[in-house]
Amino acid sequence: MKITYYGHAFFVVEAEGGLAIAIDPFDESVGYAVPSVRADVVLASHEHFDHANVAAVEGSPKALVGAAGLGRHDLGGAVILGVPSKHYDDPAAAARGDNTVFVVELDGIRLCHCGDLGHTLGDEAVAQLGRVDILMVPVGGFYTLEVEQVDELVDRVAPRVVIPMHYRTAAVTSGAVLKIASKDRYLRGKRHARELPSSITLGPDSLPARREIWVMGYVA
Repeated sequence: MKITYYGHAFFVVEAEGGLAIAIDPFDESVGYAVPSVRADVVLASHEHFDHANVAAVEGSPKALVGAAGLGRHDLGGAVILGVPSKHYDDPAAAARGDNTVFVVELDGIRLCHCGDLGHTLGDEAVAQLGRVDILMVPVGGFYTLEVEQVDELVDRVAPRVVIPMHYRTAAVTSGAVLKIASKDRYLRGKRHARELPSSITLGPDSLPARREIWVMGYVA
């Protein structure tokens, strides 16, 4: 499996057999350059501008956006599971709407992309996720989980690897996104964090025996 990070919550996951899955592609208003990406499947956790730019993904992919992604999908050798959640914790922010947490299983690895998860998951939702090897989780706060909630989620889901996402970087210029914090707030005091390039290739044997945080660079 190859994982490439384009910044914000946008990843492309490529199976050894060639299947490519784009997750939460952003549009140009976030500040990152919109990359030229081809994929067979696009997953979007919800329909906001910084997560659902399906039109930017080349190749006439099958799109599973928001609620359309709920449930199980068997696509080209990958098993995709969409679990319902919310983009908010405080009911006063309910206008942000729903969020779909995706679990993608391929090449013997189960990765979970939380999208804009804004609340701690209940026992039923955690059970639906099942085994999670890699957890892609928002750490910038404000619109999503706060740091303490991220830590709680990680402990409950128990992944082998945590990949932080949805945090402020020098590339972020959108006023709607600038309120999120940098990754430093989440990483403060954390042990077993590693900096990795924007693209990594791994298999089940590459996963660490002890949980690690993989801080990926992004494709500029």
